[in-house]
Amino acid sequence: MSLSNFWSGEWQSQWVLKDGVLSGTNKVRSHYFEMGNLQVNLDKTYDSIPCKDASNAKEVVAAIKNAEDKVSWIFNTHIGLMWKWLLI
Repeated sequence: MSLSNFWSGEWQSQWVLKDGVLSGTNKVRSHYFEMGNLQVNLDKTYDSIPCKDASNAKEVVAAIKNAEDKVSWIFNTHIGLMWKWLLI
């Protein structure tokens, strides 16, 4: 939450490692309220995430971080583009 920047929201993740296969979900709920109210929800499901060595905790965390970093980048990029479009 960053109320001074007019943002609030939550990021929920659930990951499962079963039989060497990493899968999971992200749920992002965002609310921007500087010049009105904009709510953006994102649900992302992963059936199989590449992981170099599923028996190594550092590799599992790195695989999750890689997947979530991509979602964060896409989310932030699209929100920025949306605001630029709305303010034209």
